[in-house]
Amino acid sequence: MRFARLGRPVNRIIVFSLFSALLAFGGFSNLAPKAEAANEVVQVWMTTADQSKLLQPQSNVSFSSASATNPTTINVNENVTYQSMDGFGAAMTGSSAYLFNNKMSASQRNAAFDDLFTSSGIRLNFVRQTIGASDYSLSSFTYNDRPSGQTDPNLVNFGLGQDLNDVVPMLKAAKAKNSGLLILGTPWSAPAWMKNNQSLNGGSLQTQYYGTYANYLVKYIQAYQAQGLPIYAITPQNEPLHQTSSYPSMGMSAAEQTNFIKNNLGPAFASNGLTTKIIGYDHNWDQPGYPTTILNDAQARGYVAGSAFHCYGGDVANQTNVHNAYPDKGIWFTECSGGEWSTDFGANLKWNMSNLMIGSIRNWAKSVLLWNLALDPSHGPTNGGCTNCRGVVTVDNSGNMKKEVEYYVLGHASKFVDSGAVRIDTNSFAGGIENVAFKNPDGSKVLIALNNSTTSNTFKVAWGSQAFTYTLPAGAVATFKWSGTSGGGTNPTTKNAYSQLEAENYDGQTGVQLEATTDAGGGQNVGWIDNGDYIYFNQVDFGSGAASLQARVASAASGGSIEVRLGSPTGTLVGTCTAAATGGWQTWTTVTCPISGASGIQNVYLKFSGGINLNWIKFSQSPTQPPATTVIESGTIYTIVSKSSGKALDIKDGSTADGGVFQQWAPSGGTNQQFRVEDVGGGYYKLTNITSGKALDVKDVSTADGAIIQQWTYAGGTNQQWQIVMTSAGYYKIINRNSGKAVDILNASGADGAGIIQSSDNGSNSQAWSFQKVGN
Repeated sequence: MRFARLGRPVNRIIVFSLFSALLAFGGFSNLAPKAEAANEVVQVWMTTADQSKLLQPQSNVSFSSASATNPTTINVNENVTYQSMDGFGAAMTGSSAYLFNNKMSASQRNAAFDDLFTSSGIRLNFVRQTIGASDYSLSSFTYNDRPSGQTDPNLVNFGLGQDLNDVVPMLKAAKAKNSGLLILGTPWSAPAWMKNNQSLNGGSLQTQYYGTYANYLVKYIQAYQAQGLPIYAITPQNEPLHQTSSYPSMGMSAAEQTNFIKNNLGPAFASNGLTTKIIGYDHNWDQPGYPTTILNDAQARGYVAGSAFHCYGGDVANQTNVHNAYPDKGIWFTECSGGEWSTDFGANLKWNMSNLMIGSIRNWAKSVLLWNLALDPSHGPTNGGCTNCRGVVTVDNSGNMKKEVEYYVLGHASKFVDSGAVRIDTNSFAGGIENVAFKNPDGSKVLIALNNSTTSNTFKVAWGSQAFTYTLPAGAVATFKWSGTSGGGTNPTTKNAYSQLEAENYDGQTGVQLEATTDAGGGQNVGWIDNGDYIYFNQVDFGSGAASLQARVASAASGGSIEVRLGSPTGTLVGTCTAAATGGWQTWTTVTCPISGASGIQNVYLKFSGGINLNWIKFSQSPTQPPATTVIESGTIYTIVSKSSGKALDIKDGSTADGGVFQQWAPSGGTNQQFRVEDVGGGYYKLTNITSGKALDVKDVSTADGAIIQQWTYAGGTNQQWQIVMTSAGYYKIINRNSGKAVDILNASGADGAGIIQSSDNGSNSQAWSFQKVGN
């Protein structure tokens, strides 16, 4: 691997705020106030740049209902959630396992593993493991090496070999300390006889051995399972765009990996009943086109859980770009190493916290994994790769363990953020108090804050109706943890949607700034807006419903737009206001746009694109209007046929399982192509497949274009409810209640087997369907 790590902090992590885990829409007015004592106690741990404090507990602070204003206020909103977290850790390479197993006594190792894997230490719960040798192994090997000229396509000689000496025993020891330990397996090379250069170093996999190599990886998972070490996930190839003659490596283009996954690896996992996840790419931030190539292929996409990234090139924001393209797929951060090229503790603490622990997670990472868990003082043992890399810990010949800066970077999260925690909404201050926050399964909250400036910084943390103030020295990191529910036992005050809402009075924002306005009434306006920035207003009361929105805007650029969404920055889209250029940043005009679907008490998000300033907004009320009526008969069974292709909506392979996906297929009259359409009220319907008894459903409650349409047991979710709206004589569009998007055919294909997705309503024939009564 190449270790030209980025030498600069990311100046501004631009998160475009396309999130897949959404706040439930509507019904806020029916929520009973949650009982909770005010003045929640907050525990604090700190690490400073001068190492005077190293993950050291500090005096507790408490939330208070009274707190002075502060321009640096972090608004913690636990009701807006994003990705769930798998965990934190590093790689148990052959070198790391050797040091733990051979340089430490049993008592030293026991103490070290307590420190690394239990709650008495930093409680790492996720490790990466090399499938065969890497550049940090004692020698080069795979699990099926053969003498030159020999092959073994049936894998009769497969065996874990050298892994049984150190890696397997040390993984078992780690898992004994933390039973929830997750293992990610990654190969550096296939066996030499499968490759075009007949060497472990460099070259590529011959296509004739794709199936054999898929079976090789199946055997690896089965062999580790037999050792009591289940494999959570694998990536098909470490750093597939880098190959070298210096150590085990293998090139694999995006097209090659796509074909390998969809034609060989995915089917092999399926036929062997493996639940191990397949995660694509596993290389640097600078090539986001690689993972999107995999995800663009519908067959490959069906087998992969998401994409993995390393830190050695590019911008962490590319994780968000990939997420935005496929928000139903996960992002994992899986490798970064420190080394002798950067030895200053404080500088490394800031870089790693800003770019990895905060940056990668704010850009959708479900994990933060570093490279070697342990190396010796000479940066080894090595196997032809980096000669000056640093481990999370250093283990000397006497078995003594030194904690490096990476230990504290990981510990500020791993010790406090539980597996299954979700990231929750905060606003971050790039170059100042950068932060990320989580809600654990037990309801406790964790906030990690970095002072990424050169001076001490005092900031406020606001949570519901409570807040506290804290000061961090320059370059310091703090983790805050508290329990309870926000609001101090009462619901926040509602806002009247039909009164003028001043833009500067938002409850939270990402990316914008305030400035004085010369518009009538004076005060401030929201400005300095970039694409994807947003502001939000909590607890806006729409009553029976809104019909339109007025927005006071100005633009010296070419104008822009404001998306009005409910619940989160990717929540239900209820309207879009478009503004043309006005000739100046303080040349104001009022624009009006229609609003549909906003009623009750809602959290309202205004998400911007283009170049505009905003002074105020005001909704206009009208009686609730039901969705457009249709001539569909509730309780009737229909075959649903595409106008563009003439093919029927069909549950693939006649599946009866939750998660079965829909496709189009030539009409056959089978019950897998029949749906009972039932009115669920308010002008919405559920569509139940007759074969499975499961409902038409948008996967993961997604609001994104391209989200998969699947079947799932009906639970009454808005992602399972649909408008059926006549578009022309005999044809209808099917609009999801949650996303506002239409059922569509992937790429408007006319082929049997084409996938069914949701897309923005565009009036195309691929979104038009006829409902043909069964029996007629």
